[in-house]
Amino acid sequence: LGNIDLRTRENGKIIINNNVTIEENCRVVSAKDGKILIGENTIICAYSAINGGEDVIVGKNCIIGRNTSINSNSHKIKKENIIMSQGFDHEKVIIEDDCWTGINSVITKGVTIKKGSIIGANSVVNKDTEEYSINVGAPSIKIKNRNWLIEMKIGIIIFSRLSSTRFKGKVLKKINNCYILEIIY
Repeated sequence: LGNIDLRTRENGKIIINNNVTIEENCRVVSAKDGKILIGENTIICAYSAINGGEDVIVGKNCIIGRNTSINSNSHKIKKENIIMSQGFDHEKVIIEDDCWTGINSVITKGVTIKKGSIIGANSVVNKDTEEYSINVGAPSIKIKNRNWLIEMKIGIIIFSRLSSTRFKGKVLKKINNCYILEIIY
């Protein structure tokens, strides 16, 4: 596993459920009265950080991509005070079941990533997502739903993404970014 930094301060709690993987060089810090809860079968990939002064809830069967930053806090930034002495604002972060954050994602305080959501690499999530949505950018926006329509009907397959040229067949039609293929047996 490598070096993993798990810390609590004040009344913070860290709860890690069954079959969770935390890869090397991750940092999980729960402070104040915050609770960090990581659901079953979830993986926190290398170099990720979870900072909680408020609750951070990560659901079941999630992939938290490499170098993801999840923060239930942010620095206060008033002009009349020295930045280092201002403290933090805190809001809960919830990542529901079956979500995936791509490499270098940032999840800010107060966000709920809804069930089945995907966050693209290098994205900054500063507002709630929709269930089964795919979100990218800084700040992130929804680009489409996670609808992988795969249907076999007498040698014809319909799906929403072509992966290189590893199929034998021909494209019959493209409709709204879905491809209808005739498969050669």
